Parts: sequence; structure tokens; C-alpha cells
Amino acid sequence: MAIIDRLKTKVAAKAKQQRLEDLIDSLCQPSVWIQPTTGTITEVQTPAQANAKIQSDLYHSLVDLSKATPARLEVLNQVKASLEVEDSELLDLLTREENLLTRGRRPAMLTGLRRRIASLYVYKILKPLDH
Repeated sequence: MAIIDRLKTKVAAKAKQQRLEDLIDSLCQPSVWIQPTTGTITEVQTPAQANAKIQSDLYHSLVDLSKATPARLEVLNQVKASLEVEDSELLDLLTREENLLTRGRRPAMLTGLRRRIASLYVYKILKPLDH
């Protein structure tokens, strides 16, 4: 019975992650307009959608745990560059991960920190003022 519960929990977590990624990806899709008279389809990319695409790409890079340490440090620097001053908690966590990686910590030791960084970044993406 415990095995079934663990499997249900894994499946629920995977489904939640997939819904979140689908939501983030839907924010950067271009608007589609159909001309009623001619039936032509026009796709419009707004600046907010272009920004959402950049944020989405950064998020996908953040949650990709298969990157080697130098590539991960580059992703962390890109995320830091995209943040504003008021995101100090996220900046602190990014700096902490960067410091731990440069000291040679194993990536397996950083899973909790990476999970917190990803959740704060999702919160930043989904704030209505950012897009």
C-alpha cells in the first residue's frame, strides 16, 4: 500500500510540474487574430509576450539539472542579470548556489536550494506586474 501511495505522489508531482510548465509556455504564445472578412490569420507578438518567452527560457534552464557546473553558473548569472533589486531573496539564493558550486559542492547537495530558487522564480514569472 505504501508503494502505491509513493507512486501516486510521484505522478501527482509530475502532473503538477507539467501543468506549471504548460502555463509558463502559454504566457509566451503569440496572440492569434482572425480577420472575419477574409479569414486570414495574423499572429502578433507583444513586448510582454517576448519578455515572457525570455523568462520561460530562463526558467527551463534553471530547472534543467543535467548541466555541468560551468553551464549552471552561466545560467545563474543570466537569471541574476534579469532580476530587479527588489527580488533580493532570489538574488541571495542565486548567489548562495553560485558560491557553493564554486567551492566544489556536489549538485546532489543543492536540491533543496534549487527547488526554492525555481519556486521563487516561478512566483516572479507569474506576478501580473512582470508581464
